[in-house]
Amino acid sequence: MQAIICGKVGQAPVQKILRNGRTVTIFTVGTGGMFDQRIGGKDLPKPAQWHRIAVHNEPLGAYAVQQLVKNSSVYVEGDIEVRVYNDSINGEVKHVPEICIRRDGITPMSELNLTG
Repeated sequence: MQAIICGKVGQAPVQKILRNGRTVTIFTVGTGGMFDQRIGGKDLPKPAQWHRIAVHNEPLGAYAVQQLVKNSSVYVEGDIEVRVYNDSINGEVKHVPEICIRRDGITPMSELNLTG
């Protein structure tokens, strides 16, 4: 299943080296968090929905680390996957949903030509 996300970077990208020697870049993107202007003087914020992004393409991950900072707008396309692992502290099985990018899939909104 594919996901297309437009939002703001929450946690800046960080690179991690996996046990197999490959590098993965992890960051979060928030969507939503809008105010409903129809309510009048009582603008109640809607909570943002946070998405964990895992970039498995090393050059694209390096690009994300260089170009994306907290609160920058970004467009992301990737596959929805659930990572399953055993917690090293208490041994519980954890299920973490992620949007995984293995090819092209990150575009800072500042690089898009959004004019007619």
